[in-house]
Amino acid sequence: MESFGSVLRRWRTEAGMTMGQLARQLDVPITYLSDVERDTRPAMSAERIGRAAAILGANVEEGLKAAAARGGSFKLPAGVSPIGQDAGASLMRTWAALSDEDFSQLRAWLDERTKGGSGLR
Repeated sequence: MESFGSVLRRWRTEAGMTMGQLARQLDVPITYLSDVERDTRPAMSAERIGRAAAILGANVEEGLKAAAARGGSFKLPAGVSPIGQDAGASLMRTWAALSDEDFSQLRAWLDERTKGGSGLR
């Protein structure tokens, strides 16, 4: 699988944007962006990956998957409620025990929730 840094660099070059332009758009130092693209720094937060994908017209899921593949994780945005933090911790604890079917069901439920559906009841 392509590294997150390689994915980000490809997105940026395909969009015809310089590293400086993207750094300004993301409000990060150019050295930070350079380090991320060279994979000498961990992937950006999920929120920032989403912003980069939107700016560059890229597929956010590709970026999130590449970020997760690097170290098995990526940073989530702060500000989640205590209940949300507990749910995230529960998911992390059980991650290895979940089957592909479990992940498919979870993904379908999350997709439904983000489209305004009712979700699990």
